[in-house]
Amino acid sequence: MKKILAAVLVLSLSPSFAWAAGSESLRQAKELHNQGVIHYQANQYVLAESQFKQSIAIYEKSVPLDDLRLAKALQSLASLYYVEKKYDLAEPLFRRAIAIRKQVFDVSDPELAEATNYLAAIYVRQGKYDLAGPLLKQAYAAKEKAYGLGNPLMLSVMENLRELYHKTGKKVEAQKIKEHEEEILSNHPEFRLAAN
Repeated sequence: MKKILAAVLVLSLSPSFAWAAGSESLRQAKELHNQGVIHYQANQYVLAESQFKQSIAIYEKSVPLDDLRLAKALQSLASLYYVEKKYDLAEPLFRRAIAIRKQVFDVSDPELAEATNYLAAIYVRQGKYDLAGPLLKQAYAAKEKAYGLGNPLMLSVMENLRELYHKTGKKVEAQKIKEHEEEILSNHPEFRLAAN
């Protein structure tokens, strides 16, 4: 799951997600964020956390509080905390990133779906199944629309939905998702290796 999460974070480094930085402080915030992603991928979590926090601090002073650059930085730090199982720290950051993204995008936005997926996963791990269910269904539908059912980028939301079904006694539904995950992994064996 960490590899799939890392792949999502890398999107922030691609030209299609480039942030126009009009001032030196915004360029610095972008660079801190990008360095944080690199350190995250290298399992250097202390460095990544520090750089994500510095990036967020600059954005909070330099852009409106509904700016997508701030949402991206919040989501990156939340993802780091999620991987470290620091759910109490990740939850409010994911909620804040989701609130910002909802002001700009509709519910089918893939990055909004990713944040929603991981917030729901936190709720599953906390036993808050009534909160997790609607979020996972929303994330599943958005990711399916964006990527298609056979895409490996569906795996993280499938895994979380399967876990929810398993914990709530919906064994048949959980098994169907497991079979679909196996089908995707058989077509994309590199993701099977990444998940281990």
